[in-house]
Amino acid sequence: MKRLIIALLCLSMITSMSLSFNQMSLNSQQTIHSTSYEIEHMGETFECSTNTILFSSPDSSYDVLMNFLNRTQSDLLIATYQFNCQFISERVSTLAYEGINVTVMVDGEPVDGLSGSTLSSLTRIQNAGGNVNVVKGPEFTHFHGKYIIRDGTHVLITSENLGRNGFSKEPTWGNRGWGVIVNCTSLTNYYREVYLNDLNYSSPISPSVYLEPYEPFTGYYKPRFDSQEVHGSFKFTPITAPETSYELINMVQSAEKSIYVQQFYIRHWGDKPNPLVEELKNAALRGVEVKIQLDSTWFHTEENLEITNQLNDYAEERGIALEARLVEYRQGFQSVHNKGMIVDGSKVLVSSINWNENSYSNNREIALIIENGAVGEYFSSIFLNDWKMLPNRPIADAGRDIHAEVNEIITLDGGFSWDHKNISIYQWDLTGDGIYDKEGRTVKWTFNQAGTYEVTLRVIDKEGDTDTDTVNIYVREQENSPVEKRRLSSFMLLPILILAFVWLSKKVVDV
Repeated sequence: MKRLIIALLCLSMITSMSLSFNQMSLNSQQTIHSTSYEIEHMGETFECSTNTILFSSPDSSYDVLMNFLNRTQSDLLIATYQFNCQFISERVSTLAYEGINVTVMVDGEPVDGLSGSTLSSLTRIQNAGGNVNVVKGPEFTHFHGKYIIRDGTHVLITSENLGRNGFSKEPTWGNRGWGVIVNCTSLTNYYREVYLNDLNYSSPISPSVYLEPYEPFTGYYKPRFDSQEVHGSFKFTPITAPETSYELINMVQSAEKSIYVQQFYIRHWGDKPNPLVEELKNAALRGVEVKIQLDSTWFHTEENLEITNQLNDYAEERGIALEARLVEYRQGFQSVHNKGMIVDGSKVLVSSINWNENSYSNNREIALIIENGAVGEYFSSIFLNDWKMLPNRPIADAGRDIHAEVNEIITLDGGFSWDHKNISIYQWDLTGDGIYDKEGRTVKWTFNQAGTYEVTLRVIDKEGDTDTDTVNIYVREQENSPVEKRRLSSFMLLPILILAFVWLSKKVVDV
């Protein structure tokens, strides 16, 4: 009998320990660090019928991120190279106060060291009950991935750090970057395994840095691209550098028609040619159209201009459709910080991987290839808008789409158009008939019928060069329009007529 009781007690203890382990949150750092995780499904693809949210920085990234955080139910796993946006850290710390399990990992030895603003963000989150960790070698030269896992069901992947440049509260200022949120449990589980694996290489940190709140920066970039939710079937190929960086080369090699690349910078690999650049050349030689955009920020101008000139000379000598350009400051970006690529208009890379040997081979990087036509169309439109910024010619910008009511006076503004020789004429085709009805940088106009109208702006500079751009005007009926008023009057008159009929009927009966 004693043996039975002892056995039952042991069984009870084992069951209790098992339940405790299963309910273990990420607050139990020591347990996680003592556990060895193997990343399953490395190099596999995932197919899901689901929804994704697409966004770009600086246009919509901040609002998308905040909405993503606000939907958290149980836990957040955050990985980023730098975390220096106080507004994001304030929201994350509030979630931690409310009982959400929050774990943050950042690079412990970034270039120029951990900034005061990153340490202040980590301090804020830790004081709220979150776990903050830093990753230092020797496993990775840099912990450079940028992703967030929410509740084990959704993953946000981006090219941008959680900083004031990447997720600017004011969309007129910030970096050009791309991002996506995916609702696919199998894909999210893959990234969760990667996260828990990397957590083994991290160390808790207890910062004590308090910085005063800063005012959001404003700039002259004109936001044009709202976020977009896409429903449908998707093929996802997750990439983790250094293990599966080769997927970038596979992606280039798969191109049949076009390759669009937007990169922070491209470098040679020591004395060796950059294999990604060599594959771009090979693609162009077999007839693929290749467009490459690089940042022109002062600290990248020299090296990016060098690679741009080399690629353009190579293309000119061989007569192939390959062209590289620097994205110019006049677009209003702090920098082109993106690491994205689009192949054949339907295969999109959202990535943290810079095109240098260290990022490809030695860093921890996170990326995702998404195969879906609507996703390709969204990011292609952004890329081609940025590509349009050519030197030595005017650039027309008719502004963002406008929603208005019938007979409402709207203002069309071409003031974000640009030309280094100065634009002398702004012309507007307001009726879509090819005839330019008005001139002026800004014009006022009304539409007297509901519908969708396409308005074209043409700009002409002092040397006679031109460019055009279009803006859609979505016109709806006025609230309480005459038609609606008549309907409302008829509706209100109906009970009066009914009452009158009843009263008259009663009179007739009485008589």
